[in-house]
Amino acid sequence: GGCVITGGGARLFGAAEVAQEILGGPARVAGPSEANGDPSLSCAIGLALWGAHPASRSSQQGWRALLDTILRKKSSKR
Repeated sequence: GGCVITGGGARLFGAAEVAQEILGGPARVAGPSEANGDPSLSCAIGLALWGAHPASRSSQQGWRALLDTILRKKSSKR
């Protein structure tokens, strides 16, 4: 078990130690192998891989509908 801290904030000094203290278990900082382990590139690499995967295209309609709903609600509040 444990937690992997990733993303730009993972590069902050002591991020893994703080996560260990808060979560009460092991934690480490890591990033995608495609970016030489740089955690700040996790989101970009993940989105690129997701978009390149053919199976993800079938689920994109659901995400588009969700985004449209969110944007409509936000614009109606103005």
